[in-house]
Amino acid sequence: MAEISSFLSDVASSAPAPGGGSCSAIALAQAAALISKVMSLSMKDASEKQKENYAESLKALERMRGLLIELADKDSQIFLDLIAAFRLPKNSPEEIEKRRIEIRTRYSEAAESPLNMIKAASPLRANIIFLMHNGNQNALSDTLCAAKLFEAGIQGALFNLKINIPHLSSGAVRTNLEKACLEYQSDLNRFSVEVEEFARQQNYL
Repeated sequence: MAEISSFLSDVASSAPAPGGGSCSAIALAQAAALISKVMSLSMKDASEKQKENYAESLKALERMRGLLIELADKDSQIFLDLIAAFRLPKNSPEEIEKRRIEIRTRYSEAAESPLNMIKAASPLRANIIFLMHNGNQNALSDTLCAAKLFEAGIQGALFNLKINIPHLSSGAVRTNLEKACLEYQSDLNRFSVEVEEFARQQNYL
C-alpha cells in the first residue's frame, strides 16, 4: 500500500502531474485486476473449455495491467514535457520556431496518451459483460465495481483526449479524433446503461 499512498500524495499535491490522465489509467488497471480476480474465482465450476478461455484471458489481463501502469507513468511525463515546451526561450525567430514545433509535438503526445489508454482497456468491456452473467455470482459486487472503474477510466481518458484535440495542428487529425470521441462516448453510454439495468435487476440499485 506504500506505493499507492505515495501515488495519491503526488496526485493530491500542487505538482502539475500526475493528474486526471494517470488516474484514469490506474482506474482501468484496477478494473482489469478485479476482473482477473473474478475470473480466477469463476474457474472452479467452469467447463474445461471455459477454463482454457479464462487462462488465456488472465494472461491478457496481466499484460493489460502492466501496459496501463506504464501509460499512467508516461502520461505524467508527457504533461511535464508539455509544460517544459512552453517554457522554452523565444528570443529569436529560430527559438520561436523551435518552441512552436516542440509544443505541437507535445500536444500530439498528450492526445495520443489517453487514446492509447482507451484502446488498451477496450477488451475489458466484453469481459465485464460476460462475467456479470456467467461469472462467480458470489463475486458479482467485484464485477460491478470493475464495471464502474472501467466507466470512470474510459470517461476520464475521453475528457483528457478532448481537452487536447483543439491544440492539434492537423485539421484532419482533429476531425478524426472528434469522431472517435463520439463513437467511444456512445459505446460507453450503452455499456453504462446495460450495467445499471443489470444491477437494478439484481437489486444492487
